[in-house]
Amino acid sequence: MIEHSRLPLSSPEPGDLYQLQQRANRQRQRYKRPSQSLLAQQYARNIFGTPIKSLSRLPARFLLHTVVALVLPVAVLLSQFSTISMPTSVAQPALPPASNDIVAPVAPINLDAQPLEGDAPLEDNGDIPVPLSLVSRTEALAPVVVDATIAGERINLRNGPGTQYDAVGRISAGAPVQVIGRYHDGNWFQVRERAGKPVFWVSGELLNLPEGAADTLFEVQADQIPPPPPPKVATVNETGLQLRDGPGTNYISMAKLDAGAQLELLERYQDWFHVGIPGGN
Repeated sequence: MIEHSRLPLSSPEPGDLYQLQQRANRQRQRYKRPSQSLLAQQYARNIFGTPIKSLSRLPARFLLHTVVALVLPVAVLLSQFSTISMPTSVAQPALPPASNDIVAPVAPINLDAQPLEGDAPLEDNGDIPVPLSLVSRTEALAPVVVDATIAGERINLRNGPGTQYDAVGRISAGAPVQVIGRYHDGNWFQVRERAGKPVFWVSGELLNLPEGAADTLFEVQADQIPPPPPPKVATVNETGLQLRDGPGTNYISMAKLDAGAQLELLERYQDWFHVGIPGGN
């Protein structure tokens, strides 16, 4: 039996009631926190309990895509290795044993059936083809030019290799000339002032040529030169004929000629003649 207290129950104070509510709230919060952590652990254990259980819960499509993603790189890598071809040894034909004897097939040769190769043979009257040259015809025929100077005081320029040819001009000492040819006897040379000018003949004794240059010149043969003209010689008729240095009486008299003296007529100027003394200039 429970004995009830005979003491009357006192009503709680307002301050005590507030403290009781605060204590009850703290107790409730204390029991609420452990329960939330236990629920979270239980949820995680249910989802990630074991790998097999987790995989079984995944969709089949996701598993198929995962397998393809893993197999594809391996297949590509293996295909790269398969394209590398290893050198294979080629079987060589079996050679007969070495022998010192040379074996050649023997068969009849038919010359008529063989086609002709190369150029056809020349006929009996056929001309031999002229080989091509690396030098043009103009360059090949161009004369060799040697520079020289005049050695005499004032010499005659002639139209042929000899004193029997006419003197067609005169040139002073030291004048530069171009030597382009020599007579076959080596005593007379063809000269000119420069390219494009007339060509004359000068005695080799009146030229200053470099040593050995005469052998390099083009040699002119006798059949390539016209014959000399008939001599133009005049005879003095009067004794005391004045030989002047110009065509006129106002020119200085250089000498007097005797009757019967022979003179070489070089050129004519109006009524005067340009003459040369035999054995002189």
